[in-house]
Amino acid sequence: MLSMKRAAIAAVVLCLGLLALPSAGLAACPYTGNTTGTDSAAQLNALNDICRGSAGVATPTTVYSANVTNSATAANASPTKMRAYVVGNNNSTVCYLQFFDVASGSVSLGSTAPKFSLLFPALGGGNALVSFTFATAMTVAATTTRTGSTACTNGLDVNIFQD
Repeated sequence: MLSMKRAAIAAVVLCLGLLALPSAGLAACPYTGNTTGTDSAAQLNALNDICRGSAGVATPTTVYSANVTNSATAANASPTKMRAYVVGNNNSTVCYLQFFDVASGSVSLGSTAPKFSLLFPALGGGNALVSFTFATAMTVAATTTRTGSTACTNGLDVNIFQD
């Protein structure tokens, strides 16, 4: 499983040509884990594969890494393009990661419609190459339903790669 995840992350780096260094105040390379210590060894290895880059591929411009709850949080307060994500769900139920293209202070969970939501299975997670543009800001929140406001028992372990 780990080698498949590392291969998927390597594909993120190679396909996207992620460039430059992490922005100040966000995760830096080498990545040592989020502040709550919930990153698994597999997640740390996958994230550091991106941070290290390979064969002349540099690191992403911005890496957002946090334990996300049902409090709308700015993953990036400026316009950005989301290129990849690695998310872990340590809950015994599914959780959704909601994405908003507005400033975090403008989000009222359960009322403000998300740009999109991603479902993460119980005691699971996911990662993917993506290309989503956020014209205003990227705000995220973790909830028990696609457009709701109820918190998951534990926050989601979220890592978002942007340029």
